[in-house]
Amino acid sequence: MVIDNRFTPVSEEQLKHAIRDSFGAETQLRSYTVVGGGVSNTSYLIELIDEKKRFIFRFAPVNKDLLFEFEKGMLAIEPVLYKRMAEKGIPVPTVVRYDDSFRSINREYSIVEYIEGCLEHANLPPALRSDVLVQLGKMTRDLHTIHHSRFGWPRADGSVRGSYRWSDVLMEYAEEICRRNSNFGLVEDSTLHRFYRFIREHRALFDGVGKPSLVHNDIWEPNILVQKEGGKCRIAALIDPERALYADPEYEYALWGNDRSFMQGYGKELDGSKDGISRRLAYRMINHFYMVYVWKIHSGDQKQSEASKTKGMADLTELERSAL
Repeated sequence: MVIDNRFTPVSEEQLKHAIRDSFGAETQLRSYTVVGGGVSNTSYLIELIDEKKRFIFRFAPVNKDLLFEFEKGMLAIEPVLYKRMAEKGIPVPTVVRYDDSFRSINREYSIVEYIEGCLEHANLPPALRSDVLVQLGKMTRDLHTIHHSRFGWPRADGSVRGSYRWSDVLMEYAEEICRRNSNFGLVEDSTLHRFYRFIREHRALFDGVGKPSLVHNDIWEPNILVQKEGGKCRIAALIDPERALYADPEYEYALWGNDRSFMQGYGKELDGSKDGISRRLAYRMINHFYMVYVWKIHSGDQKQSEASKTKGMADLTELERSAL
């Protein structure tokens, strides 16, 4: 079964309704272009007549039953997260509007100012790229100084859906990963039982971390916007934090590569203890089994889904062996 939940288009007339409702009845659309890169929302780059700025309009998925629980409120928490990030000096886009009134269009949507310069397509020479990664490491360190009393996923009202115990959050997440992969026949139940059993039997491993830190959970090149200025390159914005959660800081997968430049900016070494290494491997395993579902159900990509399954199973086997 292939279900592409990534892209559900809106018509030009629907876009115009949303634009007039957001910018005024006289505002006119000049052009719009589909923006790729996401796996959940439908996004457009919008140009308006008589407006110098361009905007990104993002529309939430129509079929939210296919989304994980934490994904269902992703657009709603974007303004809250950008505000918290900006308070720490992390550059972010300006959120123009978030709308869930369904007044102008029967879709939840957000509008942010468009910023050019995706790192993925910047073709930076090694020295500039290294400098960007140092900057990124510093921003990630600053992000991780944002704390909450609970582990889990932030809500738009500032509360957190989660627990005072990190293992409780991981158990709930692992259960949902198992259920969704099992329902679609993506991973054998025997493997899912092993996966869930490892998380359950090693709760103490996960509860050995400090206080909950805000983790972006999606730091990769498409979400890093850079601009060149006078022979140098600076990060103009860190975007798309909708998958963020309050977690162990080392749940941040951008750390797992232990890149020298990134870690220089981060200013702290990874936990090199046996428990620290095992935790990061477990986090990677969890992410692989999550991506089995995302690649197949959100994107319809069987090859990538199978690759994630293979990697997740390899991590599980390694963890089981090291636990003996």
